[in-house]
Amino acid sequence: MLRRGYQHLGKTNNFKGGYMLGKKLNTRLGLAMAGVLIATSAFAGSKVDAAAAVEAPVVMEDSGWLESAYVTWRAVDGASGYNVYVNGDGGQVQLDDELIRLYSSDSGEKYYRADALGLSAGNYSFTVVPLEDGDEDTSAAVSTDSVYVQNHDRSGFAFVNGDSNGAYNYDGTLRNDAVVLYITNETKDSVAMDVVTNAKGATTPATGLQNILNLYKKGYDLRPLDVRFVGQITDFATMEGGDIVISGAGDNKRVSCGITFEGVGEDATADGWGLRIKNASNVEVRNIGFMNCDSSEGDDLGLQQSDDHVWVHNCDFFYGYAGGDSDQAKGDGALDTKKSTFVTHSYNHFYDTGKSNLQGMKSESTENYITYHHNWYDHSDSRHPRIRTCSVHIYNNYYDGNAKYGVGVTMGASAFVEANYYRNCKFPMLISEQGSDVMADWETLTRNEDYGTFSSENGGIIKSFNNYMEGQQSYVTYQENSTEFDAYEVSAADEQVPSEVVSYKGGTSYNNFDTSAIMYSYSADSPQEAKEKVVSFAGRENGGDFNWEFNNEVDDADYGVNRALKAALNSYQTNLVSVGGGSTAGEAGNSGEESSSENSGAGEASSEDSGAGEASSDNSGEASSDSSSEQHEETPVNVGSYVHNFTASGKDSDFFTIEGNLSTGKGTVTYNGKLLTQCLKIESKTSIKFAAPSDGQLILVFGDKDSSIKLDGTAVKEATNVMNLDVRKGDHELTKKDTENLFYMEYVSNDQPSGDDPGNDDPASEASSEAASEASSEAAGEASSEAASESSSEAAGEASSEAASESSSEAAGEASSEAASEASSDEAGEASSDEPGTGSSEEIAEPEPDEPSSSNGEWLTKYGKTYYVLTDGTKVTGIYTIDGDTYYFDANGVRKTNVFVTDGDTKHFFGADGKMVTGWLTRYFKTYYFDENGNMVTGFAYVDGIYHYYDEDGVMFKNGNKTINEKKYFFNSDGDMVTGWLERYGSTYYYDESGAMVYGLQIIDGNMHFFRDNGKLAKDMMVTVDDKTYYFDNDGNMYVGELTRWFHKYIFDENGVLIWKK
Repeated sequence: MLRRGYQHLGKTNNFKGGYMLGKKLNTRLGLAMAGVLIATSAFAGSKVDAAAAVEAPVVMEDSGWLESAYVTWRAVDGASGYNVYVNGDGGQVQLDDELIRLYSSDSGEKYYRADALGLSAGNYSFTVVPLEDGDEDTSAAVSTDSVYVQNHDRSGFAFVNGDSNGAYNYDGTLRNDAVVLYITNETKDSVAMDVVTNAKGATTPATGLQNILNLYKKGYDLRPLDVRFVGQITDFATMEGGDIVISGAGDNKRVSCGITFEGVGEDATADGWGLRIKNASNVEVRNIGFMNCDSSEGDDLGLQQSDDHVWVHNCDFFYGYAGGDSDQAKGDGALDTKKSTFVTHSYNHFYDTGKSNLQGMKSESTENYITYHHNWYDHSDSRHPRIRTCSVHIYNNYYDGNAKYGVGVTMGASAFVEANYYRNCKFPMLISEQGSDVMADWETLTRNEDYGTFSSENGGIIKSFNNYMEGQQSYVTYQENSTEFDAYEVSAADEQVPSEVVSYKGGTSYNNFDTSAIMYSYSADSPQEAKEKVVSFAGRENGGDFNWEFNNEVDDADYGVNRALKAALNSYQTNLVSVGGGSTAGEAGNSGEESSSENSGAGEASSEDSGAGEASSDNSGEASSDSSSEQHEETPVNVGSYVHNFTASGKDSDFFTIEGNLSTGKGTVTYNGKLLTQCLKIESKTSIKFAAPSDGQLILVFGDKDSSIKLDGTAVKEATNVMNLDVRKGDHELTKKDTENLFYMEYVSNDQPSGDDPGNDDPASEASSEAASEASSEAAGEASSEAASESSSEAAGEASSEAASESSSEAAGEASSEAASEASSDEAGEASSDEPGTGSSEEIAEPEPDEPSSSNGEWLTKYGKTYYVLTDGTKVTGIYTIDGDTYYFDANGVRKTNVFVTDGDTKHFFGADGKMVTGWLTRYFKTYYFDENGNMVTGFAYVDGIYHYYDEDGVMFKNGNKTINEKKYFFNSDGDMVTGWLERYGSTYYYDESGAMVYGLQIIDGNMHFFRDNGKLAKDMMVTVDDKTYYFDNDGNMYVGELTRWFHKYIFDENGVLIWKK
């Protein structure tokens, strides 16, 4: 229910001040939300319903999140723009214009969104006021219902002996005198401010984010700095090796004013660049998605050295660009921490990252204290984290289908691993050179140190408590084997690890940091609660604007690049249209900052030239048209053109073999109407090989006005950036003449006109040679990239061993376990293909089953396969009942286990013993129910006296609302349908005796209540229904009698209807 009629009392002045773009402002909520708000009336004025001069906004959604809230509304006719106010404890403050943005939905509908940042925990609402010719039309203003805002979880070492809130206070409000910089893709290089640069307070102007940070590096400007990113941000004009760098002048002169980098809303994205932090204290990074990083360091986000009190939380980490080493197909590190202490990494979401968290270098101290909690390792492969030397607390994380390992410790590290949820994580915990890291055969305790994951480094000790595990290949405690163990299991969190428990290699013991005075106060969730909390809150707000659902049956055990995910990241483009409340749809004009593809290189590249976008919208259309035409004329298609667009395909090609480094920081080129934003750097090690099927031309498009290259060793130079080379049939190679940047290549046969070839510029099309290459490099494990990376920041002697490290373990570990697993699966048809980490449940369509039979044969097991042979020698096939138990045998008569079988209109499941399941079944966290005949239950069902809902695949719906026959029902975490009252995320709902959510005016337990269109109980608010106005108090009960509220007096009659107001 929306409230109309509103009196604007102006901006209040009781908020802590702030700065925006170097200019001091005192009242804007975007700068600070603190103190007590002054009340304004939602019904001030002479009429409850005033006639609007312009059309009133139509609110689509309003919601609270973590120290922020947002409202969205449809763009309407007659408004030149909007002002938005947030209403807190008795008052309101206007939002900064940059916090109001115009979006276009996938269907093309235009809508606005405004975000309020810097909110402490509590209830808030919004008021949206249309502008007519720049003036507010308060008669058309609308106010939303109250939403609840929660505080962030400030736990971990980042909050020990110091502050990691950056530009914010502990209650979530912005610090006094903070400077706020808004970064959009259009303002990223023009944003400017004056920075204090000497002890006398003199200032120096700076333009561009990195230049501003470079002046902060001097350490004289003590104002907190809040950098807010709006929308999709591609490379800046000024960076350091492809990174934005927060840095102090040195280890002893760390920048410590308090810096926050944060995203606004759900779509703030660092696309193509990384963030590096060094020589810094009190830094916070939150609510940003990192993707496609191609910086020289290679990490999405790196704490490089000499940092303390850093808090990285609620960020999304995706693939970077492939590096030069075999273990960098998914990019280098996602979130690495080196030579830093008092750090917390929490509530982050890692999407299939290859190397998630490197923690520590060889030269570090055990007094570097780090916390990882409530992170979602979503099909990421390894390093969760991979720890050297440091003391690390790892609790309440969700390990979700991890193909290599979870936590790894080396070099005397101590790790307390507590209350985590492991689902199909191959090795939940590893200690270098012992236990599961090197064990070739647990039966005979045969070691093979070549299997080691961690460069043969000395081990450390893991203390483990209350972790839930399912589907792991191996996990052995000290209590099971006091030499070859993966962790020391304790019975209570405060139990110490005895000093005699030492690592096999290195002989180091656990330092019991977690029971010492340095340890912080915290409250660990149960693993099950942690998983639910992580899925709800990890990553960007509401999960961000880019979502990806993995196929557990395939992706749990696969550590290769997910090509569909990679293509989607390459073609990602924000739906943001413009920034600023002065913008509106249609003819009202755009006074905000544009973010369209016309002005944004990345945006245009994404829509025309990147990945799947081009395959579906540009080339596939040509392919379809041409193909059908040729078939109609019965003329064979002669494909004689091969295109390679580095923006769309990187180095992936099934025609060209490409070696070298990519970059998105070398400017842009437009060719054939396409904006090209990524190039191959022509350097001494660059090589491009191809085999021309016939005589033809090679077209090369460079970035500079002139161009040069060597073709088969012969230098060629052109005065333009487009080069045409004649090539003969046969093998050719391009190499460096001078340093160049190559954006595009096309080979055209002399018999084929130039044009895009639909089949060769699609990232989803993979060459077999690349597949083989990936297979071998992934099997080789995690090779030498870390060596080179670490050598630059450490002594050179530490640089070389990582190559052999994670490589040998992956190769050897998989050689021993996966090879054996595959062998047993291949040789024993009975072996389940649905075991955790090895594949999926087999689902088989089964024709009419044979008639059930009593025992009239005998069991036969041969070469690991089990059959049932009848007295006439016939092997049973299909569904068959033997001695009261029903089994399934495939077409060869092999009994199948752990398999779903489709039988007409229903499905059955046959368990590990081969018997048909009846009753409850839980697999991979999914719950099913099979009736007394073994038939899978689907839809709304009454089971054991409780209603549940099962989808078409038989999976029970849990922990959320489900719309069934146009009514909403809520099912709790056990899948039970709820009736009566429900409290959820600060809101109250009611479900009638049939389980349906109620709306509107309702009498419950003798009290009148009102439930909004989203089912939420109206509390502390006025509601107008059928031209009658009611007030519902803080408990949601209808009010009768006199009321003084919002500086006004009201009288409500015995029916709760407003009859008088003053």
